[in-house]
Amino acid sequence: MLNVVDDVTRECLAAGPDTSISGRRVVRELTEPITRRGKPGIIVSDNGTELISNAMLAWCGEISVEWHYIAPGRPMQNGYVESFNGHMRDERLNETLFHSMAHVRVEISAWVEDYNRERPHSSLENETPAAFAAKLDKQWPASLRPTGSATQPISDQLYATFAILLDPSIATVVSDIVVVLLMTYLVTSADSAILIVNTINGAGETDGERRHHTIF
Repeated sequence: MLNVVDDVTRECLAAGPDTSISGRRVVRELTEPITRRGKPGIIVSDNGTELISNAMLAWCGEISVEWHYIAPGRPMQNGYVESFNGHMRDERLNETLFHSMAHVRVEISAWVEDYNRERPHSSLENETPAAFAAKLDKQWPASLRPTGSATQPISDQLYATFAILLDPSIATVVSDIVVVLLMTYLVTSADSAILIVNTINGAGETDGERRHHTIF
């Protein structure tokens, strides 16, 4: 599974099930929501091989999008997508006997539609992700957005956490509490939308939990 989540609205923008996912496939999955919603200020992901491939690096350079990787073995730095993955795993992947890949795609699509449009979140003023996204779009009309950017809500609504860009040697000696506080500060002082990208492997683990690659 490749899941793409807007970290501001909690909306799932793409969910791509397959037997294997390459860097080129990730590029295709990200191109559609960016074409539809605009280029985000930043994309955050774990260090899965498909996400650090040459195809991904080339694509980032071509469209000039900033990409940050969470620290290896620190899935909590990608908290919202980890929560989303957990809900999908518990409510659909572990509860359904799939007969074919086509069946998987139908079931996942239906679950994502329900998640985006039928489930209110207390953190979104008790609105659904789709409704909250529409509300933000009205507050920040297209004519006021910087060219090439996705919808950008006011900074105090960006209370997500994401990978803090510290030297690995520093990050290892900073307590988790301090790191979380710093991450929260960085996001609340930002003014651009954030996309979270993650994958779920067949064993039910996220790539951020099992892969240890260099932080770029």
